[in-house]
Amino acid sequence: GEALGVRYILESGVRKMGEQARVTVQFIEAQTGAHIWAKKFDEAIESLHRSSGGLVEKIAAGLYAQLMWVEAARSENAPVESLGAWEYCQRANTAVSRAAGSVKTHRRVMAELRKALEIEPGYGPAHALMSWVCNAALLNGTYDDEQLGEIVNLAKQHLRRARELAQDDLMCLTYIGGAENFAGMQERALHTLQKVLQRNPASSD
Repeated sequence: GEALGVRYILESGVRKMGEQARVTVQFIEAQTGAHIWAKKFDEAIESLHRSSGGLVEKIAAGLYAQLMWVEAARSENAPVESLGAWEYCQRANTAVSRAAGSVKTHRRVMAELRKALEIEPGYGPAHALMSWVCNAALLNGTYDDEQLGEIVNLAKQHLRRARELAQDDLMCLTYIGGAENFAGMQERALHTLQKVLQRNPASSD
């Protein structure tokens, strides 16, 4: 981990079983050696010879959720001075997941996302998450009454900026789709989320 400059390491092994190959994957935290996630995949050897892309997609899809949760926990406990835009987004996402329907949570999440954008103004996921949070607040009424106009404008502005920055970022596209859905743009939301599924079929889980 120190040599590569990474927080996590993916370790894998392959064992042949007749015409099948068993691929074992372990997701490890480099600093502690803790095993965060492990899974076995049985694949036909012939199909692996042709292409390993399908297996890589399965592994990446399985890792995605695990990475989100472990990074959220790390961000919650990390010193504030060490946080970057990614960490602030994880903190915001965690707060929403725990208590989405309150004005207090909305205030905290908005503060976290503003800090993310101060650090990195062009960070697409922060803009997308900001729009999603604002639209969710409008839908659920979790905002102070005098903020209504501001929240509406923020929802629109950050959605527009997120679309400009999204490219193929699956997290960004997912929040954009959620924001569009909350804003009543279901047809556009469906189109956006179809892009996510095309890039990562396992997202449908």
